[in-house]
Amino acid sequence: MNKIIKLTMISIAVSVSIFMLSTSLLSDEHKAPTDAPKQIEAEMEETFGTVPVMFTVYPEHMRASAWEWFKST
Repeated sequence: MNKIIKLTMISIAVSVSIFMLSTSLLSDEHKAPTDAPKQIEAEMEETFGTVPVMFTVYPEHMRASAWEWFKST
């Protein structure tokens, strides 16, 4: 009985996670302009003279968010 409850809870958690992930990936709200990475890199170069290595390890679609977070701290 305990095993059935545990498996049911796990399957519900996985289903909810997949649903949330799929809806966030399919929404159009998170799409940034295509030239945003170039603008962010230009701003980094203006600030530091080059793009810092710590930002080059981020995937291109995450650099803008990482840069905004960096500037706010």
